[in-house]
Amino acid sequence: MPQIITNHRHDPLLRKAYYRFMDEVFSGVDFLRWFNHGHWNEAYAPHSIMDGDRMIANASAMRMNVWVENTLVPAVQIGAVGTVEDYRYQGLSRLLMEHVLDKFAHQAELIFLFANESVIDFYPRFGFQRAREVVFVATRDLPSPKYSARKLHLANAADVAIARELIAERDDPTRLFGASDFGHITWFYILNGFHQRLHYLEDEQILFILSENDGVVHIWDAIARAPFDMSEILPRLLPCEQPQSVHYYFSPDRLPFAYDSVAEPEDSYLYVRGRFPLENQRFKFPFTAQT
Repeated sequence: MPQIITNHRHDPLLRKAYYRFMDEVFSGVDFLRWFNHGHWNEAYAPHSIMDGDRMIANASAMRMNVWVENTLVPAVQIGAVGTVEDYRYQGLSRLLMEHVLDKFAHQAELIFLFANESVIDFYPRFGFQRAREVVFVATRDLPSPKYSARKLHLANAADVAIARELIAERDDPTRLFGASDFGHITWFYILNGFHQRLHYLEDEQILFILSENDGVVHIWDAIARAPFDMSEILPRLLPCEQPQSVHYYFSPDRLPFAYDSVAEPEDSYLYVRGRFPLENQRFKFPFTAQT
């Protein structure tokens, strides 16, 4: 049976092999910057199989506390499950999944993951069930834009300090189905393409991660020290003259906002293993807490 390796964080050679593996299997993902900025902590543990000094298969586990209907429970989010192309169809991903599930079976009340369409038949074999989350969409009665946020830049040390402090002290955005203390995951997104999406309201000290394309506004995250009313803040966030729609990637239970429709997230399917009583509710696990 292949040996499963787990000590990546403290072994520079394993980390280097992990970076190569991630680039080969999940092109464009940069774990080196995440590590160098100090955000890879003990909660994140890859489980990998090696062939010599080459990493050929992996399944990572992120230990975290998760809100489920206002109750905080210990959980594990699985991610980065994959095998390099020339080692596929040998049962390596199955072996890793079985190992991770056995390891955390008595430590987590809930184990969950996000899968793309190509592997949605794989995870039910391990007791996972599909849970349908939604993106909340507002298209009607959008307010007139009065954009007044300031963009933060990672090249500016003062801006980085603002982001670090807010993310470290943030209130949890949802308690319907959400995470607590997940700033290290949010930084992964910021360091992997979201650095140009940081919009800061200085008077309220609220940081938004948002993007806009042809009038479609995506609010990926809203980072604040206490709950606030999104509906009141929205006009100051709209960066375009004629917004067509606003898409929210978190639930509205603690940051109220108006919406008139929902959409299924694109190529991101939630699977859960364990008690999950939200089958008949509309929810979105915070995008910047996904691994």
